[in-house]
Amino acid sequence: MSGALASAWAFRHEVLVEPAKVAMPEMMVYSRDQQEAVDNLLEVFDQLSKQPTYAFSGQVNVVDPSDSTANMSVPFRYAKHGDSVYYQLGESRMLTLPGISVSVDDGVRKIFVAGGAPRQSGGNPFTMPKDTLLRLFSMEGYEVSSIIKNGITTVKLARENHATCKEYRLAYDTQMRIREIYTRFTDFSDPLNKEKDKITQVTVFAWEEGHAPSALLNSERFVRQSEQELLPGAGLEGYEIVIQ
Repeated sequence: MSGALASAWAFRHEVLVEPAKVAMPEMMVYSRDQQEAVDNLLEVFDQLSKQPTYAFSGQVNVVDPSDSTANMSVPFRYAKHGDSVYYQLGESRMLTLPGISVSVDDGVRKIFVAGGAPRQSGGNPFTMPKDTLLRLFSMEGYEVSSIIKNGITTVKLARENHATCKEYRLAYDTQMRIREIYTRFTDFSDPLNKEKDKITQVTVFAWEEGHAPSALLNSERFVRQSEQELLPGAGLEGYEIVIQ
């Protein structure tokens, strides 16, 4: 994953020095129910990271009051089979296979080809033990809550005066499949102004467990090898190939 989807997915808890006008938090003490909510959050990602093959699709919405050029509302699609990963966000598509990485940008009509495969994401962003995460969340003053509505469980971490991430929200269904990831990040120039917070919302509409469309994981969709050079794949005629 990359860009907006990755930033929402891979929520990383960074302990930063906060601006002087943002009060330091008190240590939170979590109840058993709150600890269980964090347990479930970890289980959702752990379960996904152990699946060798799956696909899902949905919508990414980004609202950044400080930078309208970052705003977007585009569909996405993600498929994984072993070490092969396909990812599409709007007009950009990326395929990573053992030994090769191919990116296509329909907006600029270019195909980028690189040897090797970049580090994949999309598995478990919470790699720390639960006790360590609970301690970090507590030190940072996050309130932890969990609600269930119409078969969807939503776990939320929130602190309105946090220096970086004011809210992280994960919604999952009864089969522990992610249905929504929501993040609300602080605007560093005006950290206490909620109206300037940057919001990224990833909504998943469809899941395919144990299956990833083979057509998506075929590099010849993007490039094909002739006797002397790489050529654009079918439907991409006229695209420039850039070797990286």
